[in-house]
Amino acid sequence: MPLGLGVSISYFVGKSLKLLPLKQNVIVSYADTRQGHHGYIYQATNWIYTGCITIRPELFINGEKMHAKNVYNYYGTSSIGKLEEKGLKVVQDEVVPKHRYFYIVGDK
Repeated sequence: MPLGLGVSISYFVGKSLKLLPLKQNVIVSYADTRQGHHGYIYQATNWIYTGCITIRPELFINGEKMHAKNVYNYYGTSSIGKLEEKGLKVVQDEVVPKHRYFYIVGDK
């Protein structure tokens, strides 16, 4: 990322956070390693890094990408074995870690 762009984005994020109400809030955001993101903007704007997490993978049901929660709501299960028993073709997306950041908004 060009230096000027990073400075502009961190300025925008900082100004946006100041627009939030001063009540107690915690904001959580993720940097997707699949997209090559590391959270440099979060680091530049003093977010708290809490490590990498793995998000539940998405499923491809008959070629359509669906989140496991939506699969469960629609089919009554997100078990790959049970979905295949129903005659569905299921492919599980690879599990990729994401960097998790917190930002606390409120009166100190």
